[in-house]
Amino acid sequence: MARDDNDMPDDVATLQALLQDKIKLLIQRERDVHTLVRRVNESNRWMQVVAEISARVGSYHDEQAALDTLAEALAESLGFEYALAVWGDRVSECPSLGAPNGLRELLIGLAAQPYDAGVQLQTWTTGPVRMAFRFAMQSTLVPHESIVVVVARSPRTAEYHTIADETTHARLARLGEQLAQSFDSVRLRREVMRERDSLQDAVIAATLELRAAVRDAESARAAAVHAATARTEFLANMSHEIRTPMTAVLGYAALLQDADLGLATRREYLETITRSGRHLLSLLDDILNLARIESGHLTVNAEPTAVHSLMLELQALLAVKAAEKGLELTVRFATSLPSMMHVDAARLRQILINLIGNSIKFTERGRVAVVASMIGTDRLKIEVIDTGPGIAADKQKLIFEAFEQGNQGMSRSHGGAGLGLAIARKLARLLGGDIAMYSQLGHGSIFTVTVGVAVDADAIWTAAPRVTNENEPAMPIALNALVQGRVLVVDDTPINRNLFSSILVRAGLNVREACNGKEALEMVVAAAQADHPFDMVFMDMQMPVMDGYEATRRIRATVPALPIIALTAHSMAGDRERCLDAGCTEYLAKPIERPELIRMARRFSRTTDAPAVILPFRAPPRSTDRLKANAAVDESVLELMPTFIATLRENIVELERAQQGHDVNEIASIAHRIKGTAATFGYPSISDLAAEVERLAKADASPLANVLPDLLRECRRAV
Repeated sequence: MARDDNDMPDDVATLQALLQDKIKLLIQRERDVHTLVRRVNESNRWMQVVAEISARVGSYHDEQAALDTLAEALAESLGFEYALAVWGDRVSECPSLGAPNGLRELLIGLAAQPYDAGVQLQTWTTGPVRMAFRFAMQSTLVPHESIVVVVARSPRTAEYHTIADETTHARLARLGEQLAQSFDSVRLRREVMRERDSLQDAVIAATLELRAAVRDAESARAAAVHAATARTEFLANMSHEIRTPMTAVLGYAALLQDADLGLATRREYLETITRSGRHLLSLLDDILNLARIESGHLTVNAEPTAVHSLMLELQALLAVKAAEKGLELTVRFATSLPSMMHVDAARLRQILINLIGNSIKFTERGRVAVVASMIGTDRLKIEVIDTGPGIAADKQKLIFEAFEQGNQGMSRSHGGAGLGLAIARKLARLLGGDIAMYSQLGHGSIFTVTVGVAVDADAIWTAAPRVTNENEPAMPIALNALVQGRVLVVDDTPINRNLFSSILVRAGLNVREACNGKEALEMVVAAAQADHPFDMVFMDMQMPVMDGYEATRRIRATVPALPIIALTAHSMAGDRERCLDAGCTEYLAKPIERPELIRMARRFSRTTDAPAVILPFRAPPRSTDRLKANAAVDESVLELMPTFIATLRENIVELERAQQGHDVNEIASIAHRIKGTAATFGYPSISDLAAEVERLAKADASPLANVLPDLLRECRRAV
């Protein structure tokens, strides 16, 4: 008989129900295990992807390449359809967002929105995207710098990704933390590469600089060797140049001690001493001129100049030297010249004397021609053409260098310090021009000097006589015309005042004297108020009570137009300018020779055609027998020589007394007096020592004790 299940006992039904519940629980647990495994696998995949992306990004040192890799990895590896990364002004996108519907503008705008910490989610119900996550990676190296990332899904792919948002938030946050470290690695690599490149550039630059320094050092060494060689030759030549006239000075000075010499013989000896002394002075002038030019303290003073007259004056001056060698010296004007042009006449004269003098010196037969012409209206060209031996091509550049000479053997036979042409070229360049030369061995030389000039619009252009020579002097230099006027001579040393006054009185001037600037100021003011003013003032610049600078400034305030000529033993760079700045009209450096003094007096006074009083020459007084230097052969100097010797004896006694009393102020004052008078009466060595003693005494310097005995010894030798 069949049995109905409903008839089963209750315990069986209960058991079945329990079994079914157990089965359901097992199925749910299996499902949970599968879900957990899937999530673990998904997390592992994310972690692996994150690690790969971080490794790829961190391997770059270029910011844009790292950013492009990040965008590509986000789009391809993490299941996002669009990815955008922004780092400062750099933007990277994957794939290209240039699609319609404004997708790129939408994501760029989302990246630019204010950012809060963490991952942000934004969704849309319409439009090109349905969801977008935005997060930022903050640098630990550069806190103010961050990288903003936006990843998005389109409507087509959004429905397939149902993973919980919070899970995506967590994974993207973890990705951001990991990538921040990767981008810090990019930054570090970038800095390392920049530092490496910088170091490489620095090494290359240092190498190039070192090579340039080595080249410069080699050039400097070669230049130093060349300069040392040139200076050695210069010193040897200068020794020869100085010893030759010095031998004549000492030798003829010794001969003058013979009391039985006739008047004509004495005069001949003294003229030889004078010529030798002037030659020595010209050597010193060359060295000083070169020093002034090199230091940049030589100034150009353009003034109205009659170049016609200047050229003919130089011809008259140098014609005697040319005639002594049987040479013809001619001056020719190839074009018309302005009657007046503005140029520094003194510098132009110095250039031409050097060039013409050189041509005469090195030319043994034939002629020397000087040809002047204008180039346009602002350049003067003067050519000096000779029939001398010529100069070898390899020596033509050297002759314009200081201390260089074209031919050492020829320079020995003709003399010269090797400074003249160097000075001439530098002066020509100061005048806005230059000196060029053409020469061929055996066919003579042509030196061409050009200088810049200024010509007034109303200047008259004239042609001069085409040819003149030493037999047709066009402009003789006459110093024997009487000079008229009232002159004030200011000097604190009586013997200097007496000498200058004697020379000026012989020239026809009415001379008054003052012993310091204060007295000179009072005399000038009184003469002006009495309507009997002075025509000029010869002003010593170094005096007690009131010096010449202060006196000149005060005189200028009272009598503005009065010519004031500075007389000073200071002849270094800047001394002339200092005198002119104080208000002096002109400047003469001691020792001052009679022609210079008379020429300056004639310039600022009235002249007549009557001849000056020329006193006959007479033998020097006995007190000059022990003269050790180049005393000027002038009647006025010879007359005052006994006074100079007597004054020098007094100065020696006073100087010894001041030395014993350690009175440096008195030593400086006495040395100043000796300096001025010794230079005037032909004792340059005493004058130089006195100048050094004065300088050291004013500075209260310790070397004074070594120099002062030398000055006393030289003074005793002179008396």
